[in-house]
Amino acid sequence: DRFMKNAQTTVVCIAAFIASCGWSVESARETLAQKTCDYFARCEHIGPGKTYESRDTCATKQRANWIDLLPTEKCGNHINSTNFDICARSIDNTQCGNTLDVLSTWSKCTASSVCE
Repeated sequence: DRFMKNAQTTVVCIAAFIASCGWSVESARETLAQKTCDYFARCEHIGPGKTYESRDTCATKQRANWIDLLPTEKCGNHINSTNFDICARSIDNTQCGNTLDVLSTWSKCTASSVCE
């Protein structure tokens, strides 16, 4: 019983430590680039003759895009985890072909929102 309480306390402490660490700017950019490419794939914008010829092309261009959108000089190495999660979920839920939804998503993914 005592062992289990100590184990549970250890797990809680480790989880709290990990949560406090949050996202690095680099990992946030990479995650958002991949989620953006997931959106383009879901909306059939990846493939020959489409917006992106391949998933790799999309990822390369989106990494560069997210470097511009979340610049180091604005973010330092600090990401607001709550706002990052809102941005990431918004990308996941953006409707294909809905310009207003796309604009709404991008408004949740600005440096002033995502960076602390």
